[in-house]
Parts: sequence; structure tokens; C-alpha cells
Amino acid sequence: MKTSTLKCIAALSLLFIVAGLQAQNRYRVEDVPNVQLQDYTRYVSDPENALDIGDVLLLDERLAWLRDSLALETAIVVLPAIDTRQYGSAKEFATELFNRWGIGDKEIHNGLLILLLTADGEREIVFETGYGTEKVLTDGFCKLIQVQKMVPFLKEGAYGEGLIV
Repeated sequence: MKTSTLKCIAALSLLFIVAGLQAQNRYRVEDVPNVQLQDYTRYVSDPENALDIGDVLLLDERLAWLRDSLALETAIVVLPAIDTRQYGSAKEFATELFNRWGIGDKEIHNGLLILLLTADGEREIVFETGYGTEKVLTDGFCKLIQVQKMVPFLKEGAYGEGLIV
């Protein structure tokens, strides 16, 4: 009798875990809120509030400085997961979002999108750069920044600290 009760409890627990994983929000490009359209001083789109508000404010301040001082137009997007049925990879999602939002000046292509996915088993960070920006932020340099400066914080779930580097 006790064995069947334990099996029932285990089965129900597994069912709740699987249901929780499936209930997690998976975003499509058109679902991501562009905070710049509501407030031009905002650069961080975090619809699930994975970051502390203090981190968001600090990132917005630093990204405004990058725009004003270095003419680098940047957006940071933090999502739990993307709709993998629609997008083959996080890079594909980032490229489509970058183009849809039109990040960067059309003449000098000075845009940068940083996409952070936070779901367990799907954590990933992607940099998408405009043609003018990739001269300085090469794929190799972006990977170096991610691995040396960001990933240690992101592994600990300190998403804000990982992005503030």
C-alpha cells in the first residue's frame, strides 16, 4: 500500500514539474515589448522582471551614456525562453528582433542587441551587432566578453550583475 501511494505522489510531482516547464513563457519577436517606444530613455526590455529595478536603472543610464558618447545604440532584452518551434536558435531570434526594432542608425549601422535567455536548460546570451559596430565588436571579442565577464555571474543567476560588467 505504501509503495503505490509513493508511486502516485511521484507521478503527480512529475506531472506538476512538466506542466510548470510547459507553462513558462516562450516569446516570439512580435511579443517582446520595445521599451524605447514608450520611453526613449529606456533600453532594457525585461517583461518577466528577471532583473532588479536598480540594475535596470543602472543599465539604462550606462546605455544612454554609450549612445550619447560613443554613438552606440544598444538594447538589452531579457526573456525566459523563445518559441523554439518558430526560431531555430537564439541567434536567429536576436537577428530578427534586431532588424524588426531597427536598432542603430541606418547610415552607420551602429546597433547592438544583447539577448539573455534565463530559463533553466536554455540559458544563453547572444550579441547581435550592426555592420558598423561589428568592426569593433567582432564575434571573437563579443564571445570573450561573454565568457570572461558575463557568464560567471549568469551561472549564479545574478543576471543584472552579469549585464552590468
